[in-house]
Amino acid sequence: MSPIDNFTRNEIDDASLCDLQEEDLKEIGIDKLGPRRKILAALRELREDREAAGLPPARRPPGADWETN
Repeated sequence: MSPIDNFTRNEIDDASLCDLQEEDLKEIGIDKLGPRRKILAALRELREDREAAGLPPARRPPGADWETN
């Protein structure tokens, strides 16, 4: 199963993706260290790019549904 399949199966949207930590990745089944490190590095870069562009953190508002329409 690919990491994308794990994200989909666990209803991880773009906002919650940016908040993932290493333990979260383990919990959703990304067990191998290499892929976890690559994902965490990409997420860190995404957060840095958003900050450099003056964009707010990508966070899901409290109480928001998983569905995005």
